Amino acid sequence: MTLDQAARDPWRAKVRTLTGIGTSECRRLLAAASTGRVGMVHDGAPVVVPVQYVFDGRDVFYRTRRGGLLDPGPDHRDVAVEIDGTDTLYHLGWSVLLRGIAQRIEQPAGVPVIRPWIRHPESCTIHVATRSLTGRRIVDR
Repeated sequence: MTLDQAARDPWRAKVRTLTGIGTSECRRLLAAASTGRVGMVHDGAPVVVPVQYVFDGRDVFYRTRRGGLLDPGPDHRDVAVEIDGTDTLYHLGWSVLLRGIAQRIEQPAGVPVIRPWIRHPESCTIHVATRSLTGRRIVDR
C-alpha cells in the first residue's frame, strides 16, 4: 500500500485489536456519561432500550414509568447496562457492560438526582446493583 492509499483509507493502514478496559476505567466512563442502554429478556425475547442514568461509583440508577417495560415491579430482574463511544473517522471505540439486578426503590432517599429527558407523573426509580463490570476498547496494534 502506498502512503497516498493509506491517507485516503485510514482503516487499511492500521491493524487493530480489542483490549480489555480495567474496572476503574469502566467506572470513570460510566460516571462521565448519562445515556446508555438497558438490556433484558421480556416475554421470552431480548429487549434493549435507551435510558438516562446516574452512576454513583458502584451502581446505576434510572427512572422509568411505573409498570412499564423497564420497571421490574416488585420482583428483581437480571439486566445489562451498556454504554459506548466511537470514533467513526478512525474506526476506534470502546464499550462498557455492567451486569446486575434491577429493583424498584420505593423510598429513594439518598439516591442521586436523575434527570430523564421524558418525565412521567407515575415514574419510579430503579436501582441496578452491579454483579459484574467489564469493558473493551479497539486499539491500534
